[in-house]
Amino acid sequence: MRVLGAIEVDGPAGSTRLRGHQAMLLAQIAAAYPDAADTAAIDHGLWGDAGPPDSSGALRVAVTRLRKRVIGEAIVFAGHGYRLDLPPDQVDHVRFECLVDDARRLHRDGDHAAALVAVERALRLWRGHPFASVADAGSLAGVTAHLHEVRG
Repeated sequence: MRVLGAIEVDGPAGSTRLRGHQAMLLAQIAAAYPDAADTAAIDHGLWGDAGPPDSSGALRVAVTRLRKRVIGEAIVFAGHGYRLDLPPDQVDHVRFECLVDDARRLHRDGDHAAALVAVERALRLWRGHPFASVADAGSLAGVTAHLHEVRG
């Protein structure tokens, strides 16, 4: 799954680029990884203050459609929200941060060549602005700023 650029998911049928509500829904859940994204925050991200009368029902329908379309059972309900049930190496922004952490550790340990390789691998994950498929990513501004800060 990729969010460092357009939001894309790899599945059995190949890569799918998400747009609109599906992109925002997956972006909200991915941004909270490994924790669950709170349903109220997801609702606000999807519909703002003008949500449907039964926003919790609409959210369940949106998650079901996203599961059927691209991601299968990798989205799970967890108490108060939805979370990704994927290993960290399958979520690009998480893999990016792990590689940057590895590079910093290797640099501190004096292994500059390996640190450079880790940094290069991390930077190759970037394909554009984080969550680029989401037209209004105001609810993702904190995560986006953090990723830019880590990238340096």
